[in-house]
Amino acid sequence: MKKRVLALAEIKRRIAAAKTALGIKTFRHNVRTPILKEDLVALLVFDGIDEIVEKSARNATGYPQKRIMEVALEIIHLADPAVSIYQRYNDVRAVVLVDPWPVKLENGSPDGMTMLSELRAEGPSGYGLPDVEGIRLILGLSYTDDGTI
Repeated sequence: MKKRVLALAEIKRRIAAAKTALGIKTFRHNVRTPILKEDLVALLVFDGIDEIVEKSARNATGYPQKRIMEVALEIIHLADPAVSIYQRYNDVRAVVLVDPWPVKLENGSPDGMTMLSELRAEGPSGYGLPDVEGIRLILGLSYTDDGTI
């Protein structure tokens, strides 16, 4: 889980550093409250399914395990002919997937076992609200979990 936490922190760090350039007003992780019209343009990060892809046969607990976790980045804005939802999607994708990836470990060394890649896009959607558009960028976070937190 330690590598998962470090990778999520890196994703959030990259978005926060580019927040102004991306035109983002609201940036939240695992949102628990509604997003209001005055919060737009919003970028929401959601932790998704974290699957074990391969267990180790070295011990009874199955660690280390190779895992892949879905991370959803949802971009919501008011429809704007000057900036399409697809442009915002591309801009966010470029910020998050820019090299160098993988993340650095706590000791500062690069972690060659944690990778991030694009899995799919979902949307755009209008949420049933006038002039509101959203799209989701679904990323796959692949990492080796050694069983420590």
